[in-house]
Amino acid sequence: MRRRIIKTAKVRLMDAQVGDIVNRNPDAEKGWFEVADISTLFNGDLQLADVSTYVTITGRDNDLIGVQFAQVIDTPG
Repeated sequence: MRRRIIKTAKVRLMDAQVGDIVNRNPDAEKGWFEVADISTLFNGDLQLADVSTYVTITGRDNDLIGVQFAQVIDTPG
């Protein structure tokens, strides 16, 4: 049987990429979303948005956010 282990890491907002699963709080259990768009706002802040653009993270380049990484493992059974 194969399972996914989810690991989280803190990364700078400026290092996020489209397709990343992110959250403003790296230790959160809820509120994660897939980045569909990255834009620079008029004041220089970066904004990460989901496909609906209703869920966003906004901040400066070096602000820390959480990113999920999935690792597939084989388990007995």
